[in-house]
Amino acid sequence: MEFRLLGPVQAITGDGRQTDLGPPMHRLLLAVLLAADGRPVPADTLITRLWDHQPATARDLLHGYASKLRARLTTPTGAVDDTPAMPPAHEHGYRLPVARHQVDAHRFHDALAAARALPPGDPATTARLLRQALAHWHPHGRVGDDLRPAEPLAGLGGAWAEDYRACLLGEHRAALLECLRAELTLDRHGAIIPQLEHLARADPTDETITALLLHACHQAGRQAHATRAYREHYDHLRQASLVPSPELNRLYTQILNNDPALSRPPHTDIARLTPPVPDRPHTPGPLPTLPATPLPDPHDHDDADSVDGEQSQRPEPTTDPGTAMPPSPTLGSLIGIQVNSGPGARVYNVGGRMTVHEAPPS
Repeated sequence: MEFRLLGPVQAITGDGRQTDLGPPMHRLLLAVLLAADGRPVPADTLITRLWDHQPATARDLLHGYASKLRARLTTPTGAVDDTPAMPPAHEHGYRLPVARHQVDAHRFHDALAAARALPPGDPATTARLLRQALAHWHPHGRVGDDLRPAEPLAGLGGAWAEDYRACLLGEHRAALLECLRAELTLDRHGAIIPQLEHLARADPTDETITALLLHACHQAGRQAHATRAYREHYDHLRQASLVPSPELNRLYTQILNNDPALSRPPHTDIARLTPPVPDRPHTPGPLPTLPATPLPDPHDHDDADSVDGEQSQRPEPTTDPGTAMPPSPTLGSLIGIQVNSGPGARVYNVGGRMTVHEAPPS
């Protein structure tokens, strides 16, 4: 039997039939036990994860759910694929003894660990293993141009389900960014540009994806394509009263200047992109320091290349083209900065403080 958590919680028999798991609380109990990876889960822990506000009869309800779930998973021979069918592990808890390869989330984690265990310097194998890991998020293991993940534990609510869902999605995003960066180093720009475009359309304000898309277009010799992508991203941010980060603006300027420093894809800090679920609300840190010059407006470059691959007269460099791009973009620096200003305002750094003016401050 195969169990799926990377989408709706499902149990699939060996002949491909989907098992009726019953109401949402039964599926939530199954998800909690599967996430425990065969370890016993005490009844008190199960109750906390099943209910945000525990009913007075929670323990009796838990035993009833476990009994009904056991009946749904038990085969005529009294087993779940040759393993005991969810007996109480000890006096006060339950466990579901299934192998890791039977659970799609565990297969994803194992494939991801295998890719990250490779020694550096083998991007082709790294990309292949990461693609295999990401395939566990898609029906039948096939990944097309749309790399967006399904919603884990779809349809299940509660604090535990929401936290576990957020962790899984964070791990998917980290794996996806690692995969795309590895493939960019292999000069697979033409193949991944459509995939990056799907991701950018799904979240037009995602600056990490936009940065990778701009770099891929630049490396493929499609500067006009990169300019359009930045313009669309810029316009979506302005609609939300946001501005691009300094790192993305620097990358855009480097592309306009055909900076030779752009021989490698922008670095992504994977560890910071997948923080653990916090125990307390996140407190934002200080705003990043912005450059003393106004942020570039993509509409100032409407006379850029009109056809991908064609070279046109480029603007005079506004920065030293030999300046190497610092490590970027990280999650903290790519969320953008919210400003409340008129449509013609620009952001300036005056005496180390961010200010918004219609014209450069004196």
